[in-house]
Amino acid sequence: MAICAALSSGVSTARWRALLLGVSAAGLILLGFFAIFSIGLPLMVAGVLASLGLIALGPARLSGEPSGKASAAVAAGGAVLAVVVLLLGLSFTELAIRCPANGIESGSGAVLLGGPYQYSCDNGELTISR
Repeated sequence: MAICAALSSGVSTARWRALLLGVSAAGLILLGFFAIFSIGLPLMVAGVLASLGLIALGPARLSGEPSGKASAAVAAGGAVLAVVVLLLGLSFTELAIRCPANGIESGSGAVLLGGPYQYSCDNGELTISR
């Protein structure tokens, strides 16, 4: 997210700047929400600052650049993209269970987008049921 914010300062077109700032703002705010009890507050502050940069970008259009509505649409698309990528990444990593080569192990949990599950490991073979 920080890389997207940094890249937005060097991009010459308002459309790309809006996209990168939208990705950065939404991603930082979402990550800050998930990590609110540890490092979340600084992430949320960074997301708000990126949002303020996005708002300031609106009136500063150059000739030949897209209209304010087009820049807002591109920024919103970037924000949705960031949220989807982060939520999919979280849902994929929640089921990263490693079974021991020998022995039996079992447990349960819940994934953000998929609900509860149970797993069992039997001599290195993983079985997941929902």
